[in-house]
Amino acid sequence: YQDYGEIYFVWQIDFRGRVYPIQTLLNPQGDDRVKSLLHFAQKKSVDAKALQWFKIHGANCYGEDKISFDDRVKWVESHSEEILHIFEYENPLQESIFLGKANKKYQFLAFAIEYKRYIHNPKAFQSSLPIAIDGSNNGFQHISALLRDINGAKKVNVLPSGADVPADIYQEVAKQTKQILQKEMDNFDATSVIKQEEDGRSFIKDILPLVNRSMVKKGVMTDSYGAGLKAKTEQIVE
Repeated sequence: YQDYGEIYFVWQIDFRGRVYPIQTLLNPQGDDRVKSLLHFAQKKSVDAKALQWFKIHGANCYGEDKISFDDRVKWVESHSEEILHIFEYENPLQESIFLGKANKKYQFLAFAIEYKRYIHNPKAFQSSLPIAIDGSNNGFQHISALLRDINGAKKVNVLPSGADVPADIYQEVAKQTKQILQKEMDNFDATSVIKQEEDGRSFIKDILPLVNRSMVKKGVMTDSYGAGLKAKTEQIVE
């Protein structure tokens, strides 16, 4: 498709209102490599607000997405030299240590190419780079909004949490799960929820170090889509 000035995507909407591109492989919902190849057909001038989101996108692609928006902008500005240094290598993806540490290497490289253009001529800079903004557990975002649940809305960033950094419901669930398990281990007796296990205390001790954000994420994410106890148990075992 590189020979075409513009390409279009055909989209379909399912009964839930979810939107999917019909084309396979190359589409805006593809993996890191695919997304890095796609730009909007028309470039736009970048004002101060757009420049802020441009830099936030760069930090997000690198993996610096758990800090405040202001800190993400500062992260890009403080790493400007390393970003530009990427292009001193003949094959940045294989040779650049800095690029190699990026969470989304290809999308960060696409950002770096645009960033280099911006640095060389900021006044004339125009960009067609898609800026991705991810949700914080979309299912619970909708539920908290529909129920006007203020506490829940803060947990999933529908409302400001009051902290400098975005709320992270997955980390919160992991933290509370560890606290529950620790309490079970400290107070293990015949009334324990896992009293069926003779080695219950040892069992908890083995599991406790494994409980982290990644372990609980899928169960929390799919809860709002109707995942039951059996499905979530299988996810954790997997």
